[in-house]
Amino acid sequence: IGGLPAVINKILGKVWAPNLLQPRWIVEGLATYLESAETAGGRLRSTQFEMYMRMAVLEDNVLHFDTLNNRTDYWPHGDIWYLYGSRFIHWLVQKYGEELVLDMANWYGSRAIPFSVNRMSKRLTGETFDELYALWIEDMRLQYGEVKAGVEAQGVTHARRITFHGETVRGLRFADEHRLSYFVEDGHNDPQIRQLDLAKGNEVERVVRSAGESYPTHHPNGDLYFESFDAYKTNVYFYYDLFKLDPRGPWKRDRLTHGLRARYPDISSDGRTITYVRNEASTQSLWIASLDDIEGSQEILVQSERFEQVYTPRFSPDGAKVAYSAWRKGGYRDIQVIDLATRAITHVTHDRAMDTGPAWSPDGTLLYFSSDRTGIANIYAWEPATDRVSQITNLVSGAYTPAPSPDGTRLAYIGYTSRGYDIYMLDLDPNTGRPASPYVDNRPPPSEADAFIADLSKRYVGARTLYPRYWGIDLEEDAFGRQLGISTRGEDAAQLHAFFARVGVSLTEGYVNVELRYTLRRMPPDLSVSFVRGVTPRGGFIVNGQRQPYVEDAYGGRLAVSQLFPRSCQSNRLSASYGLTWTRSLSTFEGTLDPNRPAPIIPATGLNADIGISWTYNDARRHFYDYTPSEGRTLGASLSFAHPGIGSQFKSIRAAWFIRRFIEMPWAQHHVIAVRYGGGAGEDSRGERGMFSLGGFPDTSLIEQLLNFEQLGGVALRGYPAFSIVGDRFQLLQTEYRFPLTRVLRGPGTVPVFFDRMYGVVFFDYGDAYFGPLDLNDFRKGTGAEILMNFTLGYEQPFTLRLGFAYGLDEGGGAQFYVNFGTPF
Repeated sequence: IGGLPAVINKILGKVWAPNLLQPRWIVEGLATYLESAETAGGRLRSTQFEMYMRMAVLEDNVLHFDTLNNRTDYWPHGDIWYLYGSRFIHWLVQKYGEELVLDMANWYGSRAIPFSVNRMSKRLTGETFDELYALWIEDMRLQYGEVKAGVEAQGVTHARRITFHGETVRGLRFADEHRLSYFVEDGHNDPQIRQLDLAKGNEVERVVRSAGESYPTHHPNGDLYFESFDAYKTNVYFYYDLFKLDPRGPWKRDRLTHGLRARYPDISSDGRTITYVRNEASTQSLWIASLDDIEGSQEILVQSERFEQVYTPRFSPDGAKVAYSAWRKGGYRDIQVIDLATRAITHVTHDRAMDTGPAWSPDGTLLYFSSDRTGIANIYAWEPATDRVSQITNLVSGAYTPAPSPDGTRLAYIGYTSRGYDIYMLDLDPNTGRPASPYVDNRPPPSEADAFIADLSKRYVGARTLYPRYWGIDLEEDAFGRQLGISTRGEDAAQLHAFFARVGVSLTEGYVNVELRYTLRRMPPDLSVSFVRGVTPRGGFIVNGQRQPYVEDAYGGRLAVSQLFPRSCQSNRLSASYGLTWTRSLSTFEGTLDPNRPAPIIPATGLNADIGISWTYNDARRHFYDYTPSEGRTLGASLSFAHPGIGSQFKSIRAAWFIRRFIEMPWAQHHVIAVRYGGGAGEDSRGERGMFSLGGFPDTSLIEQLLNFEQLGGVALRGYPAFSIVGDRFQLLQTEYRFPLTRVLRGPGTVPVFFDRMYGVVFFDYGDAYFGPLDLNDFRKGTGAEILMNFTLGYEQPFTLRLGFAYGLDEGGGAQFYVNFGTPF
């Protein structure tokens, strides 16, 4: 960081880092490039990443440069910036030299005006990034064209593609002669384990929803065993554990382990024993147990050294051996087999290729696995009797997770296109395969792993790193006009403690507002303490029948606790708080009281103490390609009260509740009916009326919203003026039909504006805020439509622009056009 940003950082702390205001492919690409340049590994050497890039180029599915510069939902999603960025940076370094990396960081890091990405490129290379990107793509077309020609010259394997969803597939295996089981996350549905019936035209059935990637295995009686993320010890840990499901019975998962961090289960052919991998302190080892009592009978089979890993064990058909993939120090990812009787280990492979996914043939004479020894992952077979290794597939893309059929005549595997992973089927015969080429090690010498030195460990003390990280200056709008503020925040290295402080001064009236907040996350539940001093105008001061200006000075503090109770597919949260607020008046009435008018009404002042409790439940989800949440529900309730028994001068009670439900329509994906019902009721001994208000969206300035990163919500009674309907009770029902219009996913080059998706909403609102008993005849109705466009500013910041028309059908309503930044409920 240099120039003006460096000067500002000297004064206020590190508040200005220009290099963070670049497209993510630059930030992450540089990091990933250096990851490979400084080690013997890294994603530049990953054959999986190379496959992603190769197939995108060969299938003409390369991202447009403007899309790469911004947030996008294209496959491979979050890996895009690492994938494209590292390879583009590597190409630039080869063309212009290693010093370009440092020059880019120094040039952009000293600029006060952000987003001059192409200007930087032009200054340092003589060409814009747009021009260089096109040249890089052309170079890759030539490079990967040669790779494809080389594979085709050796004869390409032709297999049948039997799924077409792309995205992520894991854990493929045959459930029986005709059915395949596997985990899939396709971006349109819940992550789930599916079964594909080959005898019914590749008909697919969802078996069970899963949290995290799952590797299913089957008991001889048909029960399904798999791993899934779930909570352990409330919200402290979230681990993989083993579950069982009877696919033929009612949907009910049985949890078999608790906090075991167990993955990749496999069951012996006699159904009595299970093997799996356990993660302990970032080290994965191989375990075995009786299926009747996993936690009570488990024992370790293969103990890994610190930070070494074991993956995907498979029993041999006779149950005498277990094959598995293991990562060992030095960059070795090999296939190994352990004899359960002698505990002797056979090293099937021992090289720096990625050898993964072992699976035995039904008669145990072959062990299939995937290896990238040629630079492209293919399926191989090891013959224990002769120790020979044969190459089964020869592909331009890649092949993973071999799954031989129970009769041994077919081999399913996970293949790849530029849209992601799918399942392929290959017919086997005695002539399938050819001698495997030897592995050629063209990697640098292995990097030396840092030794773990226990003596350097000591008890953690958060206070050592808990201090202000920066000072910020802001200019915000308040009820009087503008307010100048100075703030700071900080947290310790482990993020167990956090604090925030702000002091603001009204430029119009000179009032000083203060906010202090501290949060402790060291134990469940989370605990926070806050203090505020706020001066604000308010209503309720009436003299001679006329409303008078009134300014309230409030000092308050609150102690709050909050506890999350997560589970695999839903969560609950309970919160409670105790608050004290003391208020006084800063206003006076200078006129003369009229004896013919009612007595003045003066807002109550003094000490108010309240207790609040709330609960929320959530199982709503928004899949990767969804425009809005499409399934599930969210519901919650809150209650707060004040009473002299808890230290208050006043009495009050307030309750509120809501429920949201999302239902995707069966006739089209991403067409969703969304329903929200909310209500509330309250009373206050201070005589203040109108605890709740309804109406449409308030008038807002789009510029102010952009500057403050502010977006409105979607709870409103549209077609009526904002806050125009008041009462001590309210009910509001909102029904919306949401449907996609288009996915744009384009922008003007490196200009930091990117248009994402556009969708429409047709709505009907029904509700009222009222005093006294409920009367449905007074409820008001509003209807209309909205168009919402998602877009990105500054390469990273998402916004949603809402353009709407509403018509209030009852008293106080009418035609209403509105434009704001906001999202649906």
